Amino acid sequence: MLQQIESKLLQESDVETQGRFSVAPDLTVVKNLVGYEGVSEKIEPVWGDRLAIYHPATSNITFLNAPMWRLFDAVSDGNGTSIEIAASTGFAPEVIDEAIVSLKTEGIVLDSTEDDTRKVIAFGKSYLEDEEIFLSLTELCNMGCLNCSTAVDIIPAGEARTMDSETLEMGLTQIVRSSVEKDKKHLRLKWAGGEPLLPKFRPLLRAGQDTISRLSKEFPALEISQVILTNGTHLGVDVVAELKEWKVDASVSLWGIGEGNDRMRGVRREQDKYIHIIEGVKRLHEAGVPYNIHYVVTPYNPEQFAEMVTTMWDTQSEQFIGRNWNWKENEKRSLPVGIGFWRAQSQEEQALMNQKGYSKMVGGLRLGFAVYSDLIKKGVQVPTLGTIDYLNLYEGVKPTSCGSFFNYVAFGASGVAPCHEELYGMEPNIDQVRKGANIIELANAGIKGRQSNLLGINIEYPGIDPRVSIVLALHGGAACPRPGLQQSDGHLLKAAPTVAGLYVPILDELIALETQRRLYAVENTVPPAHLELRKVRALPMFGMRASWSQACSSAL
Repeated sequence: MLQQIESKLLQESDVETQGRFSVAPDLTVVKNLVGYEGVSEKIEPVWGDRLAIYHPATSNITFLNAPMWRLFDAVSDGNGTSIEIAASTGFAPEVIDEAIVSLKTEGIVLDSTEDDTRKVIAFGKSYLEDEEIFLSLTELCNMGCLNCSTAVDIIPAGEARTMDSETLEMGLTQIVRSSVEKDKKHLRLKWAGGEPLLPKFRPLLRAGQDTISRLSKEFPALEISQVILTNGTHLGVDVVAELKEWKVDASVSLWGIGEGNDRMRGVRREQDKYIHIIEGVKRLHEAGVPYNIHYVVTPYNPEQFAEMVTTMWDTQSEQFIGRNWNWKENEKRSLPVGIGFWRAQSQEEQALMNQKGYSKMVGGLRLGFAVYSDLIKKGVQVPTLGTIDYLNLYEGVKPTSCGSFFNYVAFGASGVAPCHEELYGMEPNIDQVRKGANIIELANAGIKGRQSNLLGINIEYPGIDPRVSIVLALHGGAACPRPGLQQSDGHLLKAAPTVAGLYVPILDELIALETQRRLYAVENTVPPAHLELRKVRALPMFGMRASWSQACSSAL
């Protein structure tokens, strides 16, 4: 259709059209990321011509050809009717109308009868029907990662709390019953610690599987899935076999590549070194256990991010860790990697991050992005960077940065909390769990009546461009809510320091890299000027038209 429109755009016509159009607000014009220049934390992106438009309310990336950009510019300049656009561009009005229909379909252009797209909010079903539970079996760990999110690095071994089998069975039972009471359809259990695969806790895991089997039969309508969060040092043949038998996925954390990982995590024993972790990941892969690698970028390892991109994603490189693994024919692919960002845990650390930590991390990320872009151009099928830390840019609207106080609960030896970081030093409430309290209500009691404060669209983004703010607000870009919540006193929260320090500097690059990835995947090397308008990826949305606050309230 668009090729026909393009061929008609210079035809003359006397047809008049009365409709009035405007460009939808908050769109991001995506430019071609040509490359980077500079060194270290001074590296900066180099931008080229416009490629596409990213729509934060729909998560779509839409490529425009040269004539469509002329139409877009004309409407952006306030030429709102077909006659005005025709006068500005020289295009025939009836052909303009046909092109406008395509732009309206993408949500890029609105007419005078349509609501502002900022009033359209879409929640995925997961925020309405899913529940995620962080199960902390123990605070013991064989590593000492700096600023561990569960404080394992500062808890003396003699004071570490561990769950017993009776508490685990009782807790799992209450978790399932509470989820059913709240009409949840899917429950995701995240086995964690400390290190949940330490040998002394394997019997506890087995007992947990027996309990889950019983509960699945008692509550067949509730779908239960499981993942284990591990440092990867105990992924022996027998452990991997059990994970496969139990249908438990694995998420293996890394804090660097090679010796960098060992240094960052305080490795003291030979069996805990990086090389043995990778052997464990290989076992998961070859056993068919679904897994991912959770890679943490810190101010102490940013220079290794580019090496991670090559090591995990460049299937054509000798450095690719999966090069000698057993693959089905023609199925060798980049490994699944999630990227998280290290966070300061004190005011002193935050001051250092503001001073130089964030700039070092941004510099390291950009060096990795440059490698990532080169891989795209080489034809390597790299994974999307759509999900990085709390940001999730292409899977519909993500109303909060994390599920705390919405669909996420942490359960440990002392009871339940709205976040796994809150388990450390919490006031025990395990007796209330034993008495049958709904664990979801119990965990969220501290913010009852204030949940809407945590919605991205209700969080303040001081000093950040409004166009960027709306993307952040709709896609988890407020980062961890804990710092703001502790200081808010019931008022609107401010976005976490990570937002201005990391998310904002790299946001346009993330969108540009995904645009580039889709462009090469769909067109290989077709010049952008010859592209038709099309929605490269249409995602299912569950939408409600209302004001933001009304929509959010009705979803809760």
